[in-house]
Amino acid sequence: MAVRQQTVGKSTPDEAGRAGYECSQFSPEKPNSQSDVPRELCQATQAAGNRYGGAAEPLLSRDRKGAALKCSCSRLKGRMDSGMSVSPAAAEGGAVPATVSSKLELPVPAILFFLALVILLFLPVLSDLVAQWINDENMGYAFFVPLVAGYVIWLDRARILEAPVKPCWPALVLVGWGFLQMLLGLLGALSVLSRTALIVTMVGVVWTIAGTAVVRALLLPIILLLFMVPIPLYVYQRMTIPLQNLATNLAAFGLDTLGIPVSQDGNVLTLPDQHSLDVVEACSGIRSLLSLTFLSVAYGRLYETRKWVKIALLLATVPIAIACNAARITLTGILTEYKPEIAEGAYHAFEGWVIFMFELAALLLFHRLLTRFTRRSHA
Repeated sequence: MAVRQQTVGKSTPDEAGRAGYECSQFSPEKPNSQSDVPRELCQATQAAGNRYGGAAEPLLSRDRKGAALKCSCSRLKGRMDSGMSVSPAAAEGGAVPATVSSKLELPVPAILFFLALVILLFLPVLSDLVAQWINDENMGYAFFVPLVAGYVIWLDRARILEAPVKPCWPALVLVGWGFLQMLLGLLGALSVLSRTALIVTMVGVVWTIAGTAVVRALLLPIILLLFMVPIPLYVYQRMTIPLQNLATNLAAFGLDTLGIPVSQDGNVLTLPDQHSLDVVEACSGIRSLLSLTFLSVAYGRLYETRKWVKIALLLATVPIAIACNAARITLTGILTEYKPEIAEGAYHAFEGWVIFMFELAALLLFHRLLTRFTRRSHA
C-alpha cells in the first residue's frame, strides 16, 4: 500500500500518533486496513532511530488479548524536533531517508583563507626564520617540519573532519595576542617571541572558526610545528655546555679503553703525538639531538599506536644521541692519531652524516626490540 511522506517535528498528541511516536491499535487480522499505517510509521521511526545513534528504543508489547501491538518511539522525538525528517513510505524497502541539519561541517576554505592571510602578515618573520634555517647547521631539519606536519594532518583528515565544529569566538583573544606578541618580538629584537607568535595566531584562527574539538584533533601537528622555531640562545647555551662536557668525558674514556692514552684539559683532548682535539659547541650533539627528537615524534605517529611506546621512543633519543656523539668524537680522535688529514673538513662532515644514520638505526632497533619484548610478554 502507498503511504505518503510525512515530516516529523513538534506536533500535537494526535499528530504524534500519526507520525509514529506512539503506534497502537494494530490488528494482524486486518492487513489491508488503515491500522497498517501506524505500524509502518512506527517501523520508519524505529529504523531512523537505529540509523542515528540508536535514539529510538521501541518497546513492543501485546495486550492481554494478544490482538494489539504497541510501538513506543517517543525517545526519537527530541532528535526529530531538531531537524530530522523521516519518509515512512520507504519503510518497506528498509531505507529511510532522513537529514540532520544541526551538525556543522568543517569550513576548510575559510580556514585556509585566514591562515594564508596570517602567513602574509607574518611574511617578514617567516623570511628571517627561513634565512636562519639556511645559515644555521643546527636547523637544517626545519625545512621538513611543515611537510611532515602537513602529512600528519592528511593522515588524520578523517578524524579532523569528524570532529564537531563549534566556533569559539572568545578565541579571537588568542589571535589578537599573537599579533601583539609579534610586535613585541620585532620591537624588542626577541626573535623567539615573533616566531612563536605565528603558531599562536594560526592556532587562534582555527580555534575561532572550528572550535575546541578540531584544535584538539590538530594537537600533534601543532607540536611538530614548534620544532621549526630555533630554541632561544640562553636555553641553547644551558643545554650545550653540559652536553659538551659529557661528550668530552665519554670520548676520553673511549680512547683510553681503546689503548690510546689521552690527557684532558677541559674540553681539549691531547693525544700521545701532541695532536690536540678540541671539542667545540658544534660537537656537543645538540644538533643531532634536536633532529632525532623531531624524527622520533613523527616516527611514533606514523608507525606506532601505543602511547607509552611513543613516549619511550622520545625518551630514548637522549641516550642514543649522547652515545653516538661520543662515538663520533672517539672516532675523530683515532683518525687524528693515525691520519690527521681526514679528521677534519669534508671528511669530518661526512662522518657526522654517517653517525646520524647510526642514530636513526639505533632508534629503529630500539623500537623493534621493544615491540618484540611486549609481544613475548603478552604471549
